[in-house]
Amino acid sequence: MMASRAWLIAAIPLLFAAGCQKVFGDFRVDDAAFNASGSAGKAPCGDGSGNCKPQICAPGDFECSGAALRTCNADRTGFVQVAVCEAVALCDDAKGECTPPACAPAEFHCDGAVLGVCNANRNGYDTVDTCATAAYCSGSEKKCNAAPCTPDEYGCNGVELQKCATDQSGWHTEKTCATPALCNKAAQDCSPPFCMPGDFHCDGAELQICNGSQTGWLDQMPCATDGLCDAVAGMCLPPVCEVGNFVCALNGDVNRCKRDRSGYELKVHCTSQAFCNSTDGVCNPVPCAVGDYQCSDTWLQTCKADRTGWDNYTQCETAALCNKDKKRCDGVVCEPGDHNCSGADLLVCNDSRSGYVKTTCSSAALCDAQHTQCDICVPGTYSCDGADLHLCDTSGQANPVSQTCQSAALCSEANGKCLCGVGEYRCAGSVLQQCSADQLGFDDGPDCGDMALCDASHGVCIPP
Repeated sequence: MMASRAWLIAAIPLLFAAGCQKVFGDFRVDDAAFNASGSAGKAPCGDGSGNCKPQICAPGDFECSGAALRTCNADRTGFVQVAVCEAVALCDDAKGECTPPACAPAEFHCDGAVLGVCNANRNGYDTVDTCATAAYCSGSEKKCNAAPCTPDEYGCNGVELQKCATDQSGWHTEKTCATPALCNKAAQDCSPPFCMPGDFHCDGAELQICNGSQTGWLDQMPCATDGLCDAVAGMCLPPVCEVGNFVCALNGDVNRCKRDRSGYELKVHCTSQAFCNSTDGVCNPVPCAVGDYQCSDTWLQTCKADRTGWDNYTQCETAALCNKDKKRCDGVVCEPGDHNCSGADLLVCNDSRSGYVKTTCSSAALCDAQHTQCDICVPGTYSCDGADLHLCDTSGQANPVSQTCQSAALCSEANGKCLCGVGEYRCAGSVLQQCSADQLGFDDGPDCGDMALCDASHGVCIPP
């Protein structure tokens, strides 16, 4: 996860002025990436060109869009994504960083006798139950046990690998693991981390970062191609060109955009630039004629008066907006980052800014315009799969088991908890408790005077 580096915030204006690579926490952001994201060719307002976008932010400004952390682009005309935090509440635009999560989804923890589960924001624990004593509370088993722990039994409580005291009075910490997920009670040890905080990895074109549990990789953002995913720099490099585009070199070379969009490569050499056809990527049999137009990447070109080559006529916002037939640049349809939902269809502005890319989600409810994704569940909602109670996390991309109930009939997604059974008893210390009428909890009954005299299996106090 990102570490706070306050000095970076103060240094950001100088870094923008220098046009160098910037670093936000563990994320490095390149000026060119901002330009490729929709700010290239835009003049500042007030220069008289009429081709401008208003500046809406300052270097070093951050904002959160759901769990996505975004920073002001180089032209100050909008925001670009630099990281995806592990929950919405962990995105800190004031510090310009992702706050490390306090716990993992569906992680249980004992604070003495109080059993808690990681909340939806992953910044603390919600109380699930209060056990008879600390010895009855088991984070590993996600419940209050009917009997205290057994001597030398191992369990996990958050990052702590614990062992039951010989006198069964409670748990003692044996080791502290790097994360709760690395606590392995079966091995009676801490598992080694799969990766380290701040490590990056490329899975094809997907830029990934080590997750908060250090057990695997977490998707950060899709790069334009796998060749533009830079795990060393921890960023997506900006595409230089679009596949299918051609340019004419001064020496007559027809160059084509590489498959990975990292630059151009030679396709064929023409007699001279006048024979180069960058629209079709071929050599023409005769030189261009006066009045001919062609597109060479983002440039609309016209044949020179002496027919010896091509002159740049005007530069378009993107190559796809260059229209040689109409001898003009077409207008921008949308801006990078523009997105919305139309029913179940997620619409995202394409790289060419010439239209939208459509992805159809499973339902309109799962079209998540805030996070620009199709969710697998509605964030913050509960669902039951048999006896397993699931809580959809804030990203909408994971639906872990929150609790396992005694039976499928006692799993209540409406109440977001496991119900107790009608006529069920339990002991809270020496107090005999009975399942309440609404089955949402237990009501106190008689105090048996001693925990050993409380008989939950028969629902009675054993006479002394």
